Amino acid sequence: MRRDATAMAGIDPITFEVLRTALDAVADEMAYTIVRSARSTMIKDCMDYSASLCTAQGDLIAQAVNIPVMMCSTPDALQPTIAKLGPTLAPGDCIILSDPYEGGSHLPDIFMFVPIFWQERLVAFASTCAHHADVGGMVPGSGSSDATEIFQEGLRIPSVKLYERGRPNGALYELILRNVRFPTMLRGDLEAQRAACLIGEREVHRLIERYGVDTVTNGMTALLDYAERIVREEIRAMPDGIYEFTDYVDEDGMDPDPIPIRLRLEIRGDRVIADFSASAKQVRGSINCSLSVTKASTYTAVKCFCRQPFPPNSGFFRPIEVIAPEGSLLNVAFPGATFMRGLTIYRINNVLFGALAQALPERAIAADEGGTSIVVMEGRDAERERFLYMETISGAWGARAGADGIDCASNVTGLQSNTPVEVLETEYPIEMVQYGFVPDSGGPGRYRGGMSLLREYRFLAESGTLQIRADRVRFAPYGLYGGRPGGRSANWLDPDGANARLDSKVKNRPIARGEVVRHILAGGGGYGWTFERDVAAVVEDVRDGKVSVDGARRDYGVALDPTTFAVDERETARLRAAMRAAVDPANPPLFTR
Repeated sequence: MRRDATAMAGIDPITFEVLRTALDAVADEMAYTIVRSARSTMIKDCMDYSASLCTAQGDLIAQAVNIPVMMCSTPDALQPTIAKLGPTLAPGDCIILSDPYEGGSHLPDIFMFVPIFWQERLVAFASTCAHHADVGGMVPGSGSSDATEIFQEGLRIPSVKLYERGRPNGALYELILRNVRFPTMLRGDLEAQRAACLIGEREVHRLIERYGVDTVTNGMTALLDYAERIVREEIRAMPDGIYEFTDYVDEDGMDPDPIPIRLRLEIRGDRVIADFSASAKQVRGSINCSLSVTKASTYTAVKCFCRQPFPPNSGFFRPIEVIAPEGSLLNVAFPGATFMRGLTIYRINNVLFGALAQALPERAIAADEGGTSIVVMEGRDAERERFLYMETISGAWGARAGADGIDCASNVTGLQSNTPVEVLETEYPIEMVQYGFVPDSGGPGRYRGGMSLLREYRFLAESGTLQIRADRVRFAPYGLYGGRPGGRSANWLDPDGANARLDSKVKNRPIARGEVVRHILAGGGGYGWTFERDVAAVVEDVRDGKVSVDGARRDYGVALDPTTFAVDERETARLRAAMRAAVDPANPPLFTR
C-alpha cells in the first residue's frame, strides 16, 4: 500500500518515509517552541495546546504529540478561513480564529494559521491552537457553568489577520488586550504560538530546498491517500453491524436533569457512520459542542481501535461520517454557550468506546475518568496584583482487555498534564495540602481501572473566587464485561472543618484565606470479572496502597492478613466460589455503572 501511494505521487518509498517523519518532526518542534515560551500555566504546565501542519487546501497533514481533539478539528477551522481570506493571503500573514460558529472550538482556544509560500506559491499552513487563560467574559478565566449565551464567555474572534505581511495589526491587538483581564499573559501566549508557526514555516522551507516543492507537496497528497487506505483496511476487518451505546453527562450546571449522549454506530464495509441524532438537544449551560469537536472526538476514538500504524492526518477522516443535527448538544446552534464543552467531548469518546467494545471486545477500553476537571481560583496576591490560577486535572484510564488502566495519565482525548506542585506554590498564593491516589477507586475487574486522583488546595490570598468544572458524580465511569465502575468525582470545601459538599459545577463561589478545597477526580472502570483477577496482582495492589485489605476481600474475594498481607487460600477459594456462583461467568454484562 505504501508503494501504491508513492507510485501515484511519483515518489520513491524512501523519500516518502523521510518526508513523513520530517513533517512529524516539524510539528513536534513547533510544539516544543510553544511550551518553552508560553506565559500561562494552562499552556506551559497543563499543556492545553497543539501544533500541526496542513496542506494548502486546509487538510491536516502532520500532528505534534499534543491534544488529538484540538488537532483533528483544525481542518474545520482552517478551511472556512481559506474560503474567506484565501485571495488575500501573502507571506508574513498570521491569522487567528476562536469563534465556534466559524469553525472554532470554544472561545479560549485560539487557532493561529501562518500560510507558507514558496516563490509566491501557497504550499502549506503552519497551525497552532492554545487554550488562553482569560479572553474576557463574565467571570475570570472566561468560563462559567452558568453561562447561557456565547456573549457571556468572552471575545469572539472571527478569521482575521493578526499580522499582515509581517506587520502586526495594532488596532486588533489593542482591541483584544483591552477586553481581557491579563493582557500581558495573553499577548505572550499569542506570540509563543506565532513563534511556533514561524518555526514550522522555516522547516518546511528547508524541506523544499532539499527535495523540491513538487516532491514535498506531492508527498503530502500521498500521505493523505496512504492514511485513508490503511484506515479503510482496518475498518473492513471490523465486523459489520450496528452498535448502540448511551452514556450521560451528570447535568449542565443550570438544570438538574442528566444529559444523554446516544450513539448508533454502523460499521459497513470500509466505512464507519456515527449517528448521534438521538442525543440530547442543546442545553442552557455551557457544555454544548460545535460539530467540529464532535467529529474530532469521533476520529480519535476510531483511531484507538485500529492496530496498523498510519499518519494521523485528514486522510483517515475520509471513511468516517459523523451525524449530529444542528441545535443538539453535539452541534450547537447560535448563540449557545460552549466553554465547558470539554465534558461533552470526553463523554462522546466514552460512548464511542462503549459501542466499539461490542464490535471488538478484545480491543475494548472501559470508561476513563470522564474527562479532565477544571479548577479556577483568582484573587489578589500579597502585592495586590491580580492572579488567576487555572488548571486541568487528569486522569485515569479505564482497564483494557488485556491490561490494567493507567494511573494518573491523561485520557486519550486530552493528552494534558497536571500542574506541578512546585509551580503552583511558587507562582500563586496557594498551597497544595494533598496530592495522591484514592484507595479502592480504580474499578475492580480482571483488570483494574486507573485510580482516582485527589488534589487539595489551601487558599492563601485574602479573598477570591472559586470555580470548578467536574462530572462523573452521578454516573460513574462504566466497567466492561463484568468489570465494575470506577470511583466517582467529588468536591469539598474546608474538608477538615465545615466539610461542605460542593456541586460538580462550582460557579464563581467566594473563597477566603485559609479555606481548603478538595477535588477528587473519578477513577477508571474495570474490565472482566473481579474474581478472575490474579491473586498476586491483588496482593501487589494492597501492598502499594491502591486497594485496601477490606477492598481486596469485598471486591476480589481475596482474604489477606491485615499485618503481613499473607493470603488465606482456603477463605479466598470460598469467597471466589461464592462470587462465581452468583453470576453466569460465561455471560458478563457489556457494561456496569
